[in-house]
Amino acid sequence: MINLDNKFKISESIIKKLKEHKVKTPTPYHPD
Repeated sequence: MINLDNKFKISESIIKKLKEHKVKTPTPYHPD
């Protein structure tokens, strides 16, 4: 239960960071 909740929180923070990054840098190209 704790592990699943931890994974959910981690994935949620990753999604949040990705969304923030997309908002901050709306570029048409993807520098991988």
